[in-house]
Amino acid sequence: MQKMWGVRKLIYPIIGMSGTIPVNMEPRLLAELGLKPDTPVVRQSSNRPELTYIIESPLTKLDDLTTRIRNIAQDHIIQPSDRALVFVTTIMNGELIAGSLGCEFYCADTSVYVSKGNRRLMDESTRHRMAAERRKGIIDNWQTGRYRIMVATTAFGAGNDYPGVRVVILANTPFDMASIVQQFGRAGRDGNQASCYIIPSKCLLYRPGEQSVDFCGHSAATEMIWDSMKCIRFLLTKYVDGREVTCCLEDTKNTICSRCQSRVHGEMKTLAPAHRKPSGTILVPPSSSIVDVVSSVSL
Repeated sequence: MQKMWGVRKLIYPIIGMSGTIPVNMEPRLLAELGLKPDTPVVRQSSNRPELTYIIESPLTKLDDLTTRIRNIAQDHIIQPSDRALVFVTTIMNGELIAGSLGCEFYCADTSVYVSKGNRRLMDESTRHRMAAERRKGIIDNWQTGRYRIMVATTAFGAGNDYPGVRVVILANTPFDMASIVQQFGRAGRDGNQASCYIIPSKCLLYRPGEQSVDFCGHSAATEMIWDSMKCIRFLLTKYVDGREVTCCLEDTKNTICSRCQSRVHGEMKTLAPAHRKPSGTILVPPSSSIVDVVSSVSL
């Protein structure tokens, strides 16, 4: 975006393409691109019928979380080309979970890949080059099958289209709906069926200090995980597409999300809704104790 005005000086038509821009972000994007508000926008459904969406019960203990992740991955990694992606909300979570799973951790923070002692001996460009080479090696190891599971932060959430990702697992509660859509979107890029899990912690965090916080996306994620028992596919497509929404049960091509599956079998369970009283940057379900909150933050 910093060089967009240089692009706008060209006499050629500009066509911007994205698979996950929600309708509420269109005006802001047009303004940042220097385009008129009435610029034509062509949209089609963001629905991915081959993806199965599952929201599980909250887990706060690291051992329980990594055991569940390992079991899910084992159920989905069958063919040699099959891969699993685990997304985390913090670097500390990523290092702990990757260490427990025996796989590698991908993030954007240079300090993770360059030791403190080496950082003192290197200039900034050398540090960034070393970290970039390490990140490339992590992706290569995952794609070639040396490690068939990779743990990553949102730094790996967009634009990475390895075709054989059979399962994406969001460990801990995601920041916002855009993160969920982007990370789920890494699954099933070959068009074959894949599964997308959310294993929430018992609180919902967002990143304080950011220049721009997507409060609409944060609220939508809170509703989907804690406040609603509606179809997961319906809520995802509602956020991205606006009026054109899709429920799993509306089309036989759709795989069935965990909530619609329960509804079909008459086994719908009610989750505790999120606490509505102000609590800083954390929304806590009423069933959580102070110990639960501390444990979930430490994960």
